[in-house]
Amino acid sequence: MGRRKSKMNSFTKEEDKIISENEGGVRAIATRLNRPYKSIANRKARLKYKNSEGLPLTKEEIEILELVSDGETCELIGKKYNIPTRTVEWKRQLIVAKLGGENIIHSIKLACRKGILK
Repeated sequence: MGRRKSKMNSFTKEEDKIISENEGGVRAIATRLNRPYKSIANRKARLKYKNSEGLPLTKEEIEILELVSDGETCELIGKKYNIPTRTVEWKRQLIVAKLGGENIIHSIKLACRKGILK
């Protein structure tokens, strides 16, 4: 059985439009839509990368994907590149979006098929 989405996490097209068109002020949007801040922040991120499929990966994204495929954690990758762990997690989400994968494992398989990874 799949996870059931709560009504609170589903967004209308009008809400998506408000979220995606507003460049900042996630708290203001959350207040306006009477939604939790974190749900608005997450939705804004998903909408931002929703249309990223097909865009080429940067050199850094390919390096991160290679490290992930070798079993490295976000924490270790962050230490190696001297960037926060959360940034590595964010870049992983972008990699998945760009490759059109369901998750990072599926994205690694897609990258191998496309010749991005060996």
